[in-house]
Amino acid sequence: MRLRKTTGNKGIAASRAGRCYLRLQVAISFGFGRTSTFGLLFVNFYFYNFIQQRLGSDLATIPACSNTRSLAASLHSQSNHTKMKKSTLLFISIFYTLCLFAQIDDGLMKPNWKIGNSKTIYDNSITRIEGENDIRGITNIGFKTFDQVKTNLLSKADKEMWTEEKKNETISSYEKFARGGIIYMYITRLTIDAANTEMFTLIIKDSTEKEIYREELESDIPNTPSSGSNYWWNYTSISLKETISGKIYIYIIDKLNSESGKFKFEINIPTK
Repeated sequence: MRLRKTTGNKGIAASRAGRCYLRLQVAISFGFGRTSTFGLLFVNFYFYNFIQQRLGSDLATIPACSNTRSLAASLHSQSNHTKMKKSTLLFISIFYTLCLFAQIDDGLMKPNWKIGNSKTIYDNSITRIEGENDIRGITNIGFKTFDQVKTNLLSKADKEMWTEEKKNETISSYEKFARGGIIYMYITRLTIDAANTEMFTLIIKDSTEKEIYREELESDIPNTPSSGSNYWWNYTSISLKETISGKIYIYIIDKLNSESGKFKFEINIPTK
């Protein structure tokens, strides 16, 4: 079955709004420290009102997701469903902010991943088949199954004593836009243009090398090099709406690198 990618004006607007939101929250985090509660509250309040103005007041349940593309898909796919109160939306948005960086697996950001070797990222074994990390930068991926995402949500809900309504709404949202799991991509490059996600294409093939999904990633300006580094970096995730299982191959294509810009990874997703 070919996985379908959903698009639409509201989804695109939400994605752009989400990216603005991320940039603001990153500035708050690095400018004032991650414990700057006042700063985070301000950013989330600003984000909520921005979404209200761009997409209208008929907002549906927004999950505490870890990427803006998923957020956009959730807003778009649920625009005609149950309305939610401003206070609840603000609360979920705050939760989304606080969880974003904590969900990045350390193994995803390390360059020491040679061809033929496997790494366990987010508790899933992934084998690098083609494409090296070298002086030009890092290209790594991770993957979470829907069951992992759901387990994390339930654990969070129990720890923070969510209401049954909030828990059910959040899980329902994830079931709609991430039933096939979530792919994470981390890249570093020596220039700002090369590290922009619009320079990359993600392709999924089944065990017979039949293509089942393709996505041209949208533009997302990378983060500035950290102290002592020359590399711009970016981190994004792609939610899969359809269930997949068994052996799959994930390709990341770097459009700016015609000679060695193809990266291939193998994942075995347990069959239910």
